Amino acid sequence: MFLSNEQNGSDGEAFLMHVKARNLGTIVGVPSWGGLVGIINAQRTIDGGTVQQSNNAFYGREGKWWVENHGADPDLTVENDPASALQGHDRQLEVGIETLLKQLKDNPTPAFPAVPAYPKR
Repeated sequence: MFLSNEQNGSDGEAFLMHVKARNLGTIVGVPSWGGLVGIINAQRTIDGGTVQQSNNAFYGREGKWWVENHGADPDLTVENDPASALQGHDRQLEVGIETLLKQLKDNPTPAFPAVPAYPKR
């Protein structure tokens, strides 16, 4: 189970998209902010500063661009509304924990096999 909100950006968005592409878990929250574009060519200025421009983006096996100007979509959309937050609740975290507990109940961890006898060398 993974949590995401509107402040999750850049590599955090790439991480979520890779989680989704590989079906590694459920993402709970709201879409990330949508700024996944890499910068690999900073240029120095005369006064010692730098100028950077976005110049690469990411796409998946389906041939579509990921995230940029949209964000990584969660599997379960859960808003952290101000009223709940003022009462000390984090609905995204609460739903995330509920989801994880249900998944653990429905899919218990498989038992590991016993350690075999050590080889004689």
